[in-house]
Amino acid sequence: MLTMMYVDSSTISNSQEGKVEIKFDMLDNESPVRIISDDKDKPFDGKAKVWFDSDDIVGDIGLGGTFLLNALSAGENKLKADKRVDIFNDSGDLLQTVKFHTSCSKPLLVGDRFGGVLLVDFVLE
Repeated sequence: MLTMMYVDSSTISNSQEGKVEIKFDMLDNESPVRIISDDKDKPFDGKAKVWFDSDDIVGDIGLGGTFLLNALSAGENKLKADKRVDIFNDSGDLLQTVKFHTSCSKPLLVGDRFGGVLLVDFVLE
């Protein structure tokens, strides 16, 4: 389980050494936003394992708001190594897609930043 914070940024600063990709980078002090995290390359893929969808859990998330990427949300025991986070404005426009990889060869660190999301805590599975 990963606890992330929405930070409205394009900065990549983390321990994953090049295992991060940002697409559709149009964040510009957008708040609140809808955040979806899953394991597919397209948002709203019906076959996706959804780790988090703010519309299903808490509604839109403002700057500094936290959320959990949780394997149990998708009926799984652990998150996959590849994660995707899509950030949408209140009109449903895709603002940013962040893909990042986590593995034991490159451990996560609190404070790792993946574009518009920041890792603030995690529980090892």
